[in-house]
Amino acid sequence: TAHKFQDDDLNMQQGAGEVDLKDWQMTLYKGSGCVNADMISSSTTNIDGDVLFSNLAPGSYSVRETLQSGYLNTTTLCQNVTLDAGERCV
Repeated sequence: TAHKFQDDDLNMQQGAGEVDLKDWQMTLYKGSGCVNADMISSSTTNIDGDVLFSNLAPGSYSVRETLQSGYLNTTTLCQNVTLDAGERCV
């Protein structure tokens, strides 16, 4: 699961009053660095700010959000993650 919210206080953590963002494009890649040749899937966030990438094997992945006009990112647009055996969320 990737999650997107409006980080009003720019602290990279969702706090009280910071709303979930719907309709943000998230793209999942195999391996680190969000390399286009390794794209697995792409989807948009739901009303809760979530997008679910399912049926993933343990390993290294990266997720890139597409920055929308009028917004400022508080983290890098490409996030590297490692999914261990038995984990369900990225």
